[in-house]
Amino acid sequence: MKKGLLVVVFLLGAKMAFAQAYSNFDKNQEIKFNIGMFLATTSVEFGYEYFLGDDTSVGAILHFDGDGEDYNGSFGFGPNFRAYFGDLPRSGAFAEAFGLYLKGEKIQ
Repeated sequence: MKKGLLVVVFLLGAKMAFAQAYSNFDKNQEIKFNIGMFLATTSVEFGYEYFLGDDTSVGAILHFDGDGEDYNGSFGFGPNFRAYFGDLPRSGAFAEAFGLYLKGEKIQ
């Protein structure tokens, strides 16, 4: 089971890496799903990013977790502002200003 899942994740990752080789900068929006967090903790995290230009963007994340007593909380919302410093537009290292609201139960 794990071997089959690993093969599927590898194939999807390879497909996504190839798809990102030639970026289309006509679209100013990006929707994200954090598959790594889902596989590691069964939390679900979605992200949205709107590009204001070639080197800046604003966005937000929504985080859901069925177990509100772990360190992730049961619900989270985080707006952000990013400035990219890569050689290509919308790529490379970035600096980010963000806020984060997490809701969950107090761990005893």
